[in-house]
Amino acid sequence: FLSNPGYFPPAARNVDDLEVVNELVTSVEVDTSASITVQTIRVGSDRLKGQFQISFDNGETTETTRPLQSFVSADDLKLELEALPNIGRVTVVRSKSLVGYEWDIEFTSCALKNDSEVCNDG
Repeated sequence: FLSNPGYFPPAARNVDDLEVVNELVTSVEVDTSASITVQTIRVGSDRLKGQFQISFDNGETTETTRPLQSFVSADDLKLELEALPNIGRVTVVRSKSLVGYEWDIEFTSCALKNDSEVCNDG
């Protein structure tokens, strides 16, 4: 591939079996001790993956999202954050970085939750 931003691309697969080309030469013409072997140490499995959680402390309570996939979309992260009882409305923008994805979260307005207005700033 052209780049590897810290993880294998979704279409990544096992490396093709290596082909042995045994053309090693020693300084002694009759020496046959030089050889090449290829061994599979571990067969690949599913693509790399992981999860993370986000906690938010509004000064009164700390709430945490359920585990999120490392490739969660901006829309899904927005839904998860707005489901927390101590967060109002947010906007989320996801962008690629050198190590995967980054999410920019901005608190945009208040929301009515459990008969209380929840507002965050920033």
